[in-house]
Amino acid sequence: MAGALDLDLIPPWVAFPQMDPVELSTDQGLLGAWSTQVWWPFWTALSEAEREIYLDHWKASDEWRQWLHFYFDVDPDFDAEADLAESEAWLKERAAERDRARPGFFRALRDFLKKRF
Repeated sequence: MAGALDLDLIPPWVAFPQMDPVELSTDQGLLGAWSTQVWWPFWTALSEAEREIYLDHWKASDEWRQWLHFYFDVDPDFDAEADLAESEAWLKERAAERDRARPGFFRALRDFLKKRF
């Protein structure tokens, strides 16, 4: 076992048993302070092997394991630039659909006036 691994640090699923994993990253109160100042630095300093030892020691549920993997492990095939471009194109198309479906007052007035004059 590596020297950095501290099995005494209580994990969030034990410290806050009623908490959903997503709450750990969204809470802005005391839980948020604890997670950013204590939990995240601890967890990110562990190797993959140490993380597995820790999760097994504290009997992490599949839900917590999956969330931690999703939140902290980057997929090597993930292309952030392509994902951003796809998201921007999707948002642009949704905005265009909205504009076509429900034109604003001034746009409708302009279109009306163009037809009349």
